Amino acid sequence: MDLFPLFVFLLLVLIIGASLLLLSNWLGYKKSHNKEEAFESGVSPVGKVGGRINIKFYKTLVFFLLFQAQMLLLYPWALSYGESTVQKFLIGEFLASILLLAAGFLFLLSNKAFDWGEDLIDDIKQTEQ
Repeated sequence: MDLFPLFVFLLLVLIIGASLLLLSNWLGYKKSHNKEEAFESGVSPVGKVGGRINIKFYKTLVFFLLFQAQMLLLYPWALSYGESTVQKFLIGEFLASILLLAAGFLFLLSNKAFDWGEDLIDDIKQTEQ
C-alpha cells in the first residue's frame, strides 16, 4: 500500500492551516481605543453599558430549551408510530416520556423556579434607570 499521497495531503493540510493562522494574526483585528468604545448612533452612551442580567432570565431560557428538546424527540416517534410493528411498546415509551416531562415540570414548579416575584421587577426597573 502506497502511503505517499496521504503524507502529501497531511503536509499540505498542516502548511495551509499554519499559513492561514499566521496570515489572520498578521492582517487581523488590531486593538485601539476607538474600536473598543460603544457606538450608539454617534451619541455617547449614558449609564452602564452591558449591565448585569438577573439569573432568572437564564434559568427560564434553560428550562425552555430542555422542554423544547423533549418535544423535538417526540416528533420522530409520531412519524414512526404508524409504520411500526411494536405499537404497544411505542405507546409505553411515549407515555414514559410525557410522564418524565410532567415530573420535571412539577419539580420546577414545586421549587418555585418560575416564581419571578417582585424582586425581579425591582431589578429590571433599576437597570432601566
